[in-house]
Amino acid sequence: MRTELSLKHINRTESLAQDILSDAEKVAGRLRHLKEESSHLSVHIEKNPHKDQYYCWLNLYLPSKVIHVRETMSTLSKATTKAFHSMLIQVDKYKCKIERHLQKSSRKKRLPEEDDLTEE
Repeated sequence: MRTELSLKHINRTESLAQDILSDAEKVAGRLRHLKEESSHLSVHIEKNPHKDQYYCWLNLYLPSKVIHVRETMSTLSKATTKAFHSMLIQVDKYKCKIERHLQKSSRKKRLPEEDDLTEE
């Protein structure tokens, strides 16, 4: 999974980049079944210059869906942690929906074969 990080009114530090990459690896771990090139995570973090308020936007581009998450918190670590937690929940919902769809389609394929066996 390709990860892109953009910052506004925040200095890039090694610890911030490591935290973002470790959280991005958690998201990538949930999407193991996808090809490496087919998913893209965009992370945008911004600090309000007039207040102690941080915004974190996450956009996960998947082959059939785009997942958006936006969080606002008083500290940078809280904003990123909560945003990635919300992203993991959305990814789990997406995976569950896809798996359910695949189960239904495979069940439909099996049903005609079972009917053929009972007719003989």
